[in-house]
Amino acid sequence: MPMTMLGNSLLMLKLLENGRKRTINELANIIEVSPRMIRSYREGLEQAGIYIETIRGKYGGYILKDTMKTFLPQFTFYDLQTLEKLLSKTDLITQILNKKEQIYFNNIVEKIRMSVIYHKNNTPQTNVTELKKQISKFILQKNSCMLTYLKNGTKKSVKITPQCVYCYDNIYYLTAINEENQVIRTYNFSEIVKINI
Repeated sequence: MPMTMLGNSLLMLKLLENGRKRTINELANIIEVSPRMIRSYREGLEQAGIYIETIRGKYGGYILKDTMKTFLPQFTFYDLQTLEKLLSKTDLITQILNKKEQIYFNNIVEKIRMSVIYHKNNTPQTNVTELKKQISKFILQKNSCMLTYLKNGTKKSVKITPQCVYCYDNIYYLTAINEENQVIRTYNFSEIVKINI
């Protein structure tokens, strides 16, 4: 199973994990693939022994049986750290993967990061309202901006195109596309130092 197919299949399982019925089109929109690919992921998962119930008809969709939920892989912060460590070995990555596969791999890591929703630093989020206003302007105007953020205590700057702001468990996040390598990344508001044109 190719890496993108595996990552998207796992994301589909994560979306179905709560037992809620989801339509094929809904899953396709969230995962950003065609409905045909969603059907393909389901078939691949069934071949691996993970059965997703299909409800037919106007209000149909996919639902994950309760008995299957216990078998879903749970990504941990350690899993994410391991993948990020591999991702930082750019010389190794460039030897193994072509440019397109590197972008796919980066996106898989980002999807896992989003599913883990880790809080390695519980720094209180200050200036949330002001930061949301700033980012919202860039999103509405579809403009790029410079983001300065902290990574392991070091300030880094990157040109991004903000995509969305969301809140989970009272912590705000920014999801953006890195303009240099077209990789999707999520930033905890407490990591953001400043954002400007």
